[in-house]
Amino acid sequence: MRVVVDAMGSDRAPGPEVAGALRAVRALPLEVVLVGDAARVDAELARAGRAAGDRVSVVHASQVVAMDDHPAQAFRGKPDSSMRIAVAEVAAGRGDAVVSAGNSGAVLACALFVMGRLPGVERPAIVTVLPMPAASIITPMMLFALIRRPLRVIQTSDWKLPASCVSLADARACSPNLLTMVVSC
Repeated sequence: MRVVVDAMGSDRAPGPEVAGALRAVRALPLEVVLVGDAARVDAELARAGRAAGDRVSVVHASQVVAMDDHPAQAFRGKPDSSMRIAVAEVAAGRGDAVVSAGNSGAVLACALFVMGRLPGVERPAIVTVLPMPAASIITPMMLFALIRRPLRVIQTSDWKLPASCVSLADARACSPNLLTMVVSC
């Protein structure tokens, strides 16, 4: 599996992204592609002790999406952003998943405009991982700012969620490996 990471997404980028990439490739059978300012990312990889066998590569992107950038304007105005290039890598088949710690609205905009929607999906979800003592819970989160109706159900294709598992409080009742969703009205 190849995971493409927006290496410029977090507040302290690219440090946390590089540290996470190195930790992941050393613990799991995967490859990580870091997208961002190549000079900064390469310098951080060297500082973090990148080894010859680490399955990490770098793709250069000259622009960064800020947390206060409007999602559509970030997409249109920053065509060489690390976020947009990361999404484009997956859309082109050079990655299996994209990860960003950046502006969530802009990530969604990039994904929608670059990759499009799956057939039948009206509103895509953003996935968050909540670490728990026994196992992590993966929660598809709705973008509440975009919701115009009191409740819009996340279209989950093949996900099988019990009706009782609709809040974080109910998560313990669900299987630890089951996808859960947090719904607010």
